[in-house]
Amino acid sequence: MSDEKAAPGDKIALHYTGKLEDGKQFDSSVGKDPVKFTLGKGEVVPGLDKRLAGRAVGDRDTVTLTAEEGFGEFDSNKITIVDRDQLPGDGPLEQGQKIRGRRPNGKFVIFTVLNDADGKVVLDGNHPLAGKNLTYEWEIVDLNKSQE
Repeated sequence: MSDEKAAPGDKIALHYTGKLEDGKQFDSSVGKDPVKFTLGKGEVVPGLDKRLAGRAVGDRDTVTLTAEEGFGEFDSNKITIVDRDQLPGDGPLEQGQKIRGRRPNGKFVIFTVLNDADGKVVLDGNHPLAGKNLTYEWEIVDLNKSQE
């Protein structure tokens, strides 16, 4: 096992389990392939990205992240109302249904249907975990140092 420490630009393979404050698991890589990403590139939630710097293969920890360090605070400005005829399909949309859309800046986003009534659809563009504090149990299983 190497004692090389992770730094921005390094490729990391990580196993993790994510839980909400009530202990309910929302995601896990355990029993699957580890998650692979480049440290410092914003490919994982900011708080986890920051806490992995300086860590090595075999390191493991449990960290609790504030909503801001995770998927951000809930933003009421990301709630939007559109005419039903602006969306694909012609049947009713179910509460909780996911719809892929595009923001005015051109970036794709997944919206969650909050309500479909009277020809209007209320959509939520927040990440489903926005506004929630999250706990991650993690272990670094591989580290490839950047060649830069």
